[in-house]
Amino acid sequence: MEAEVSQQLGAEKSERAGSRSGYRCGYRPRRLETRMGTMYLMVPKVRQGGYISFFVTERKRSEAALIQVVQEAFVQGVSTRKMEKLARRLGIENLSRSQVSEMTKGLNEQAFRSRPLSESLYPVLWVDVVISDAHSGLVAAIRKGFPGASWQRCKVHFMRNILAHVPHKEKDAFAQQLKTIWLAPTREQACSQAEALCRLYERRFPKAIRRLEDGLEDSLAFYAFPQLDARKISSTNLLERLNREIRRRTSTVGIFPNPDSYTRLVTTYLMEYAEDWSSSRAYLSEQSVHALLRPAA
Repeated sequence: MEAEVSQQLGAEKSERAGSRSGYRCGYRPRRLETRMGTMYLMVPKVRQGGYISFFVTERKRSEAALIQVVQEAFVQGVSTRKMEKLARRLGIENLSRSQVSEMTKGLNEQAFRSRPLSESLYPVLWVDVVISDAHSGLVAAIRKGFPGASWQRCKVHFMRNILAHVPHKEKDAFAQQLKTIWLAPTREQACSQAEALCRLYERRFPKAIRRLEDGLEDSLAFYAFPQLDARKISSTNLLERLNREIRRRTSTVGIFPNPDSYTRLVTTYLMEYAEDWSSSRAYLSEQSVHALLRPAA
């Protein structure tokens, strides 16, 4: 720094020179965080024009690297306490929640949440089907919002609803036979399996059988799409896993300073999730999706 100031002023400290363009006026302390710990530097002050030390630019690069590390840790659901330990290993004495929140503001990608969905084709739509009083309203909304689209009743939720009318000691045996309906290779075989089950248990579990008969057709809609893996389009397991992962990451963080911070974490995770789907970890193969879209085109 002394060399830089001397070069800037055209003279060394206390040197009389005709090339001098200014004068020093003491020092100011400057705190610098490094991988080796915290350092305090005495930065020369210049009377006119000021002086910006070389480490300011380098510090910006270090800060950018630190911000990237904190952002990645935040998206992965790392708690603030663990971030503080990470910061100490990098030579930073402390890292507060407010600092973490400030560093992660760069993740606030509004474009992802506000992007138009009408510009792409979505052959499959997962909706968390709830077997409750709200069920009829959800179905009505789907039929109104997506006219002509097939509606698949989640087989997992449907099975739970049926098993609610079966005595506890009989649940396991009944559930094993119930599962075979949706494991059948064809829709016809599934219907035959359901009919056989109804005849076998209609007197023992009349409410369960009545519930099965009422909702069976809606739970077999996936058979109309042989191009797609039946295991992946017959239930909302995908959505359930996604929600569990979001809950895991948000619960690890614990307390968010504001709603934007929570939204930022979830949005960034969904962006990574969507990117994985478009590359290596696609839930449905690209070939099967194209085969489904070909008739629509």
